[in-house]
Amino acid sequence: MSSDRTLFEYLPNSFSGANTHRHLVITNVPRPSDQSRICDLYADGLEALDTILLAFADLTGQQQTSLAGPATRLHAQLDAKTLLDEEVFTELDELIARIGVPEAEDRPLQRMLELAREARRLANRVAYLIAAECEIATRLPKPGQA
Repeated sequence: MSSDRTLFEYLPNSFSGANTHRHLVITNVPRPSDQSRICDLYADGLEALDTILLAFADLTGQQQTSLAGPATRLHAQLDAKTLLDEEVFTELDELIARIGVPEAEDRPLQRMLELAREARRLANRVAYLIAAECEIATRLPKPGQA
């Protein structure tokens, strides 16, 4: 572009009328609340547990040995489809503690740590939502009461 010319000199002065229009539709579709997605969050947490156990196969033999205890107990919880059991919280915390801070190049161990943290986050979120729902239900007036 030559600096002597203005931007308007580069723009076309006529436009083709043959099907060049575009429509932009903006809708205000609200994102569903977490409260309405409790079952989805629970399923996501179970999926995270499953993915942790699948990622276990990518670890070295020594890493597998050191994490075998929590992984075995999490496998039992996954088989029972439980996410809100205190044992799941304990085993995820133990797994996270045993992994510690993995080396930067140890990608499989880093992935397992990320998955364990995500499973713990999802389990916490579901537990908090259920607790909030119970708390709200106990504080609401009963029908016929003022």
